Amino acid sequence: MKNRKSNFEILRIISIVLIIFSHFSFHGGFIKTSGISFNNFILDISVLGNLGVMIFVIITGYFSSKKDMKSNFKKIIKLFLQILFYSIILYLIVSIINKQFILGDFIKTLFPIISNEYWFMTKFILLLLLSPYINLLIKNLQKKEYQKLLALLTILIVIIPTFTALNYFEDRMFQFIYLYLIGGYINLYVEDNNKKDKYLLIFVSSLLIAFLSTIVLEFLNIYPIYFMGNNIFMYICAVAIFMVFKNINVKESKIINIIASSTLGIYLIHDNQYIRSILWDNIFHNNSYYNNNYLFLYEIGVVVIVFLVCLAIELIRKELFKHSEKIIIKTKIFQKIQNLTKTKKQL
Repeated sequence: MKNRKSNFEILRIISIVLIIFSHFSFHGGFIKTSGISFNNFILDISVLGNLGVMIFVIITGYFSSKKDMKSNFKKIIKLFLQILFYSIILYLIVSIINKQFILGDFIKTLFPIISNEYWFMTKFILLLLLSPYINLLIKNLQKKEYQKLLALLTILIVIIPTFTALNYFEDRMFQFIYLYLIGGYINLYVEDNNKKDKYLLIFVSSLLIAFLSTIVLEFLNIYPIYFMGNNIFMYICAVAIFMVFKNINVKESKIINIIASSTLGIYLIHDNQYIRSILWDNIFHNNSYYNNNYLFLYEIGVVVIVFLVCLAIELIRKELFKHSEKIIIKTKIFQKIQNLTKTKKQL
């Protein structure tokens, strides 16, 4: 947990909570009726999980934009081992429960990145692989050139898709690179200041506009999921809330840092493709609460339970395997690959 700033770690925790909220809605099997209703609105704003994803990638860009290839490679290996562990173990557990083992599905679990088992982790690993070269771009751009690049990408990736049906960069990989570049720019050129109240106001205002837009779209019987999750106001929210937490002083907390370091594990457990239906359909029966007056309270309770249970599982995994990753990193194969990255860097 060394050198982890607790203000950013709190933001990581908020991000995973927003993501769990979104999965409650997306994967809950809700059969929605058209028109305005409080429960429809609650389920629509649950797509704030995309805000959580944006925040997470900005944080990554902020801290990784100055890292070298060696430290980046270690991070990728550790992350891949974590993904592989949950991919295999969770499939085996579900196979035992269902008394059904399909060899083809099991083989896919051995290649979770290639098989796109977790869309976010696939994009995130690709982003980390590209990050040393993105960092070279960042390092060699002048400030004004950097600003022009961000302005161009903002028009193409954010503004045009928000107000038109056109989307030139449908693949989320482009969004990830864009958000990474934003994080890198903030790291390089945005100094700490006392304007957190200003950024908080921007965040709240943008969020309210997004919410009101959602209500209008509901009234027009237009499903607002894409708009709510991928519009300019959500991007503004992501940058603004990042700046809020960047400019607050939080005393370093070991507990907060431990929880935050477990957020990816929480994601890998609850959003595993084999666990997902069991969780939302068989355990919590989400859709049966669609017309319930207490849907929102139920959703909060479920999110808290999922968060705490997955956190406990991830902490146990980390404790059991805390030495194995170090052993793998010290193996001859790993050292050879690491030396190869050093050679490329020198070239």
